[in-house]
Amino acid sequence: MSLNPAMAGVHSGDYSFTANYRSQWQSAFVPYTTVFASADSKFFLKNQRNMFFGGGLTFYHDFSGDANLTNTQVGLSGSYTYSFDRENFVSVGV
Repeated sequence: MSLNPAMAGVHSGDYSFTANYRSQWQSAFVPYTTVFASADSKFFLKNQRNMFFGGGLTFYHDFSGDANLTNTQVGLSGSYTYSFDRENFVSVGV
């Protein structure tokens, strides 16, 4: 979802959760630290199993060394997906 919001809800399950923690440059006095988390879900329309809406939330926080530079981002995404069959679909997202 962080690369393409149209992919919100496009997966084999009903819900998806992802988390990532990264710490770099441990030899520095204050290491570079990054935290990323996302969650998304699909919402089927009544009696329409070949089309659905998806929605998701992302959180990103980066703390960069001695300079105390930080970057925090929170994002919402939404998508509409129409499935032609099990492997072919069209998805539009915001």
